[in-house]
Amino acid sequence: MSDENQKPKKLSGMSSPQPMVMNGNVAQQWKKWLQSFKFYLRASGLDEESDGRKVVLFLHVIGEKGVDVFNTFGKDEDNITYDELIKLFQNHFAPKVNLTYECHNFFTYKQDENETLDDFACTLKLKSQNCELGQLQDRLVKIMFICNMHIKYNYIREKLLLEDKLDLDKALEMAKEMLASRHQMNELTAEQNTVFYNTSQSRSRSKSNSRNVSQYSQQSRQEVCTRCGQSVVSHFNQSQ
Repeated sequence: MSDENQKPKKLSGMSSPQPMVMNGNVAQQWKKWLQSFKFYLRASGLDEESDGRKVVLFLHVIGEKGVDVFNTFGKDEDNITYDELIKLFQNHFAPKVNLTYECHNFFTYKQDENETLDDFACTLKLKSQNCELGQLQDRLVKIMFICNMHIKYNYIREKLLLEDKLDLDKALEMAKEMLASRHQMNELTAEQNTVFYNTSQSRSRSKSNSRNVSQYSQQSRQEVCTRCGQSVVSHFNQSQ
């Protein structure tokens, strides 16, 4: 197969990323925007273009505020490589992180009561990326997922702590299965309680009606005819 056939196909008509957002967590915004820009270059085949063209394209797509940032570098767009340009913006938007601070954010993060298990696991993964955990990263994320899940999931934590060989994906899968099972049991219990309540109400009404009939019959026996002085029931029986 020729080299020509091995090259990725260009996607015609593909839209470029939106200009970079320059507010909020700028380091995170830069990381997301650069990732989108690289996807765009590769999908459109522009990653094979010259440095000069990629530099100009980068400055065009990043937007006016990005160009303002570039102008503070004191560099000429015609005399800079694409990699040098990326490095300048990287140092500007995402300088070397405070490792102690990032580790503190990771190891003290606990699941919010309204946070889903999926979102909790995803947040832990993101927070671990700046902690330089190396080969321990996946294991520590799994441990944090189990230890710092919300107290309402204690029954899940107790089960996961009994599992020895368990990675994050398996822990998340088991947790979601137990959560779904608990929801199903709660729904079944609610249905059974409703049936029990309705049955109890029906029996209560039946007993109430029986008491009313009995009381009415007793009252009828005690009532006296004003003409003959006999009870109404006796008077009625004699008339039969």
